Amino acid sequence: MLSPELLELFNDLTGRAATDSVLDTKKYTWLSRAQNEVISEFARVKPEMLYPKVGTSALPQMVTTDNNVFTFGTSGGVAIVPVGRVQIYRRLTDIPDRPLKPGWDYLDEVSQIRLPRNRTLAGPLYYRGIVFPDPITSGNAPALLPGPANELTAIRAAKNFAESGNLRNAALADRMDRRWLTRFPIWCLVLKQQFSSGGALITRSLRDVVTPL
Repeated sequence: MLSPELLELFNDLTGRAATDSVLDTKKYTWLSRAQNEVISEFARVKPEMLYPKVGTSALPQMVTTDNNVFTFGTSGGVAIVPVGRVQIYRRLTDIPDRPLKPGWDYLDEVSQIRLPRNRTLAGPLYYRGIVFPDPITSGNAPALLPGPANELTAIRAAKNFAESGNLRNAALADRMDRRWLTRFPIWCLVLKQQFSSGGALITRSLRDVVTPL
């Protein structure tokens, strides 16, 4: 699903005209926030389905300047904090069943890890986890696969829109609640079956774009 299609669905659900007092840029903001909420809901159920696919060279590398503290890099100047039972690996061939042990091989410090006892590792470290995608814009498509699953983002955005500020619409919010309760379990089942080893979230490789903190 491309961004204009998602925007059209949002307009259909909320009864907004394609051209109205709420600008498209603001609607994309609603959709971007909702997308993160949907990803969080999936991560609560089965985060593994949102991980990058196993064993590819595009899996993100961690960033270090001293081989003792490794960060997940930054995106838009903000430290990346992956979610969903994040796993750290020394080698691509260790993925997915030989991760490093938190509390033993490394200390988890939210946006970075630290090797205990001032140990160092010269080689790169890789991680599997959920990194929230870039905001949805007219040129940046929604991130869930398959494309039709992004209807959940439009549903959540319409609900949030209906509950916001002076635009409150209890009837619309209630309809979106009922729609969510119908569609979310279906998509959970589809994604858990089709993406049991990851790949339900379009992720860019962070290998070449992360910068040290």
